Amino acid sequence: MPSEEKKMTDVPTPRPHKLHVEKACGAVVYRGKKFVLLKPTKSRNWSSPKGRMEKGETEEETARREIFEETGLKNLVFHPTFRKVNKYTMMREHGPIERHVIFFLAESKSGDVVLSDEHSAFEWLSFEASIHRVHFPALKAILFWASKILDPSFQLSPKKELEKRNRSIGGLD
Repeated sequence: MPSEEKKMTDVPTPRPHKLHVEKACGAVVYRGKKFVLLKPTKSRNWSSPKGRMEKGETEEETARREIFEETGLKNLVFHPTFRKVNKYTMMREHGPIERHVIFFLAESKSGDVVLSDEHSAFEWLSFEASIHRVHFPALKAILFWASKILDPSFQLSPKKELEKRNRSIGGLD
């Protein structure tokens, strides 16, 4: 009997397949007290500029290239300590992958956005409106942290309160 027990414990537990990791970089880009958000042509979800890292690039080089390709913005000043990582699983042509997106915080001296074909719209929005505009909780948190660095007194109002305030000044119907 003891030998049967040993055999049962020797059976290896199946391990889940390790997913391929894709690294991407971008930034929460701000000008004054507004963030720029982009609406991809193939999605309803607004986001900050970001994209896949190419071989030989540093994270900041990738972020700068992607921001320029997607918005035309250059001459960015990166915050020295802001670096947030958003990890999630997504589908690609060959199946699921794990994606690690590194977000920096970058100031743009210009607000002149020139969209790439990847995006159908952009908006410069207040910190609060940006947080409410994005769909994914991780990006909401990243925008919140960026807001607190740029304005330590920043407080997020509940969405209903923001909509009420906007209606009172003619922002929403």
